[in-house]
Amino acid sequence: RHFPDKEALMSALATRGFGLLAEAQATAAERHAHPGLAFRASGQAYVHFAVSHPALFGLMSRSMHAAHAPGAALNPAARLLQESVAALSPPGTDPARLRIT
Repeated sequence: RHFPDKEALMSALATRGFGLLAEAQATAAERHAHPGLAFRASGQAYVHFAVSHPALFGLMSRSMHAAHAPGAALNPAARLLQESVAALSPPGTDPARLRIT
């Protein structure tokens, strides 16, 4: 009764999952001053999250396909990845042109 239908419930769960994933990645990355090491730690946190929460991660993966429409907002985990890639990119790279898919 809190959601109009099953799709809305699944979308809310996926959104929460992306938030938890982003938190785990940010916490792992914050332990390293070097951008490359932070990126590696973030990737390891991603894999650990996927293995630890396979059903939630599967739901999140399925919901990402719907979010790839032009102009769609990035989820928190994708935004963190975009920022990490921008930090590792050569000077002069336009971060707005980096599209994480």
